[in-house]
This record gives sequence, C-alpha cells and structure tokens, in this order.
Amino acid sequence: MDILIAVYRELRLTVHPAEYDTLGDAKNKVDDAYFLRCRKIDDYDSRQAEERKGIKRVDFLMGKNRFLGLSGTRNSSHIWELNVSE
Repeated sequence: MDILIAVYRELRLTVHPAEYDTLGDAKNKVDDAYFLRCRKIDDYDSRQAEERKGIKRVDFLMGKNRFLGLSGTRNSSHIWELNVSE
C-alpha cells in the first residue's frame, strides 16, 4: 500500500518547467491530457483552481491512467516500471 500511495502522490505533483521542457514532441499530447483532465471537473470554481495549478505529472501519462501494476526492469532490481493503459 505504501508504494501505491507514493505513486499517487508523485503523480499529483505540479510539473516543474524544466521537466516540461524535456518533453519535446510530446508537449502537445501532455497539454491535451491536462486540458481534458481539467474539463472533467464539473464545478466551475474547482476547475479554475485546478487549472491554476498547472500541468501535473499525471498528465505525462497522456490519458493512460488505468493502473496495470508494477514490473521489475532489467536495469536494476531497484528500478520498477509503471504499467498503465487507457
């Protein structure tokens, strides 16, 4: 449960401009995910508040936010891969 809570908290963090600048061609898809996420908030004031917070790390998933689990990687036993789908 600790891992799931940590993943949730990290995905809710606002993206630093330096992180955003590393996206290259993916910026448009991340922007689309951000605007779609904000549009899903029905309450106007809540939506405006969320929009002011800016792009979050969850937007880097570009709409693929269905959690499928974690899997180990070949790089290291300490590195895990987040598996997601639409």
